[in-house]
Amino acid sequence: MARRSRAQPDAGHPDLPDETDRQAAAWFARVNGGAAERQELEAFSRWLNADAAHRAAYARLEADWRDMDGLDDLRAEAAQVLASLPQATPRHASRPLSRRAALAAAFGGAAALGVLAVTQGGIPAGGLAGILADHRTGRRGQAVGLADGTRLRLDAGTNLSEATEGLILHGGRAFFQTASGQRLTVEANAGRIEAGNARFSLGHLAGSVDLSVIEGSVDLNLPGTRPLNVTAGHGLRFSRTGAGRIVSQDRELATAWLRSRLVFDAQPLSEAVELINRYRAGRVILVDSDLRDLKISGSFAIDQTDDVLQVVTTTLPVSAIRLTDYLVLLRAA
Repeated sequence: MARRSRAQPDAGHPDLPDETDRQAAAWFARVNGGAAERQELEAFSRWLNADAAHRAAYARLEADWRDMDGLDDLRAEAAQVLASLPQATPRHASRPLSRRAALAAAFGGAAALGVLAVTQGGIPAGGLAGILADHRTGRRGQAVGLADGTRLRLDAGTNLSEATEGLILHGGRAFFQTASGQRLTVEANAGRIEAGNARFSLGHLAGSVDLSVIEGSVDLNLPGTRPLNVTAGHGLRFSRTGAGRIVSQDRELATAWLRSRLVFDAQPLSEAVELINRYRAGRVILVDSDLRDLKISGSFAIDQTDDVLQVVTTTLPVSAIRLTDYLVLLRAA
């Protein structure tokens, strides 16, 4: 992938971000961290609209985050920084950082921690639209009642918007109960779900969406394919590349999060870590990409994420480095 060329803010220090870049990185970290309140999101919107340079800096940061070649570079750099860290005490990196790694350092103040943070995951689905969604939760879920009588339960780390033609789930997990006699349309990823007199959940995680139907039936529409009808007790996973098979599902398992349970059934570790981060103060980072597809199973209380980490490190070839109470790194044992 070709590198993007950019004007450097300081010819004498081409690797360092300028003040606008630092502000953009700080806002990016804050609004994507799941803890921003409505007032902070409004302040972010004012900052974004105050200057075209602000919008350009933020757009560059989003583009860098999506640049997979760049992420691979940062993963390699993060591994080198991590190797130089003591096991328990975070330090500033002594080696020079790339401009994007320096931007990442603005996320948390310590260069090494910033590099590590930027290598994990991506922008929440929906980008700016998701950040400025009508309904956005932090580490706690939320119940929402719509004007037409539709009832929603939003999980932690979820952003959802109300649009003219229905709802848009930008990211996270939500449970939908349609109002009697009303049709509901929900867009998630590339799919459009249409339902009437139904109860169902959508989990928008790691670039794909899990659909589980608890009551009634729903129609899933994906570009270039025929609609799929999914009935109660069944579900499937879909993404922009298509849909998987419709399979029978355990309704209790599919709705465990509504009862404050975090349940994994041979779930990839990468997805488990993403879910952990929705409920945990701080961040758990999967440093070694080779660990992403390891499977974890178990049932845990949502507010006991350390129990999940203990199972991960005792049942899988994974070790945990607790740099601070708010930053835990998972690497190959």
